[in-house]
Amino acid sequence: MTRFAFRPRPFAAETVLDLKEREILASRAGRDTVFPLREIATIRLFYTPRGINYSGYRAKIYSRSGKTVSFEDRSYKGLIEQERLEGSYRDFVRDLCVRSERANPDVLLHAGRAVTMLALIGTVATATVLLMGYFITRALTNGSYGLALAIAVFTGYFALWSWAYVSRNRPQSFRAAAIPPGILPGPDAKDH
Repeated sequence: MTRFAFRPRPFAAETVLDLKEREILASRAGRDTVFPLREIATIRLFYTPRGINYSGYRAKIYSRSGKTVSFEDRSYKGLIEQERLEGSYRDFVRDLCVRSERANPDVLLHAGRAVTMLALIGTVATATVLLMGYFITRALTNGSYGLALAIAVFTGYFALWSWAYVSRNRPQSFRAAAIPPGILPGPDAKDH
């Protein structure tokens, strides 16, 4: 049995996922939900950085009956303190994909976001970077070099963050033996 536990929000009850030979048992606040592996229709993996964080990953399991459960590679320890669970998350996801594929060869293993979502995010990011470029030019024209530098640093970080989000979340199907790089934390998480 493989176990993964996390707190999705500050002061929320801990969610515990027990991956057994034929099922996943999801427990939270005294409520148990069983997901037979043969009934899992889709497992989706996402790259989901939050705020200014440059890393973050999430998985979502969809069953044929309509039940879902999602989990991520971070856990809240308090109001603002988070714990990174990268190694245990990566191992749990790999084991989950292998066992689900073995129990149900028709399971859809999918990485990334919808193309329309990525196009929208890419468009907004490009427009924002261009607008910030205008503000940098205006600040330089007015002799506000410190302001121009601050805007340039923010714009560079925002552009890199947006690029990583869009490029890592390129939609793709995969097999359990070949999870795409960049969609899991750790050694497989390569910056594009």
